[in-house]
Amino acid sequence: MKVSAFIPIFLLFFNFVFGVAAELYDGFQLVIRISALLFCVSYAFISNVKGKVEGYVLFLFFCLYLISVFVFNFSLITLNFIYLSVIIFYFKSVKLSLELLISNAFYVTVIVLGLFCISIILGIVTPSSTEIGGRLRYSFGFSNANKVGIVAYSLYVLVWLNYFFNNKNLKSVVFFSIVSFSMAYFSDSRTSLYSIVIFSFLCVFALPKIIRRFMFILPLLFLLVSFYISTLSNEFSVNLLLSNRPVDFNNFMKNLEFINYITGASSEGDRVDNSYILAYFSVGPLLFLLFLFRCFQFSNYEHHKSVWAFFVSLLLYAIFEALLVRVEFPLVLIFYYMIFFSNKTKC
Repeated sequence: MKVSAFIPIFLLFFNFVFGVAAELYDGFQLVIRISALLFCVSYAFISNVKGKVEGYVLFLFFCLYLISVFVFNFSLITLNFIYLSVIIFYFKSVKLSLELLISNAFYVTVIVLGLFCISIILGIVTPSSTEIGGRLRYSFGFSNANKVGIVAYSLYVLVWLNYFFNNKNLKSVVFFSIVSFSMAYFSDSRTSLYSIVIFSFLCVFALPKIIRRFMFILPLLFLLVSFYISTLSNEFSVNLLLSNRPVDFNNFMKNLEFINYITGASSEGDRVDNSYILAYFSVGPLLFLLFLFRCFQFSNYEHHKSVWAFFVSLLLYAIFEALLVRVEFPLVLIFYYMIFFSNKTKC
């Protein structure tokens, strides 16, 4: 483990599990997020980190552009992207390798979930279950069973990425795979289960090279799919299948004007469990196009099949969860680090 990576990742994921998912403390989430940010800035300053000039220029552009979008729309999710930019550039500045980032993310996930299990044993957190539409869902002490699914998927993918990149013991990999799959199964998080299955399938059967070259289209395709889903708000069967997400998407989209597709819009007060709609209207088309460009470059590099499995499964998951706009998940930090700063990821 490397302190420069472990501490900010730990603070962020601990904040999600205990502060957001379990709702054990209110009002302190922002304090912990700021603490992680201050650690990164302080560590970089004390270490006298020196980076390339163009890297700092790009970082400054990111922040200034996002601040302007935030001032115009007052979207708190835009602040998330500012925060995310700082963390990712910090990892790059301290020359953190992808292997070390994956390793630290895995250990943080295991340690935080271990602490959460201890809190259940001590009675601090009470596991519960709910029945929704005939589906019995266990939340394991989280406020929402879908949050269990996200954590389960994150653990499963991190276990295997750590195995492929850092050659970890296969017995521990099998153990944590069973644990994470069981969490997803008992939470009855269908998106989590489907994403785990897709990730596993693509780890075994690698995507053909010609298909990999066009993977950069997926974010744009899924954004358009998300827009289309919002038009199905009156379809009862679709709403039942997608847990009422078409209605939620439509409630946000129907109030938008043409100018919002250029300048962005705030989603505050709306329930939009979709990364693409939230990201597009939080950062605007310019940064979304920059993200697509980086995905294009990423698609032209050589990567291990587990990286492609991660890339595809996470982007699919993001259609039905706001994963990509949150900074607390170690897996999301790895994703953006790969897209913006990783070239070849063979292992």
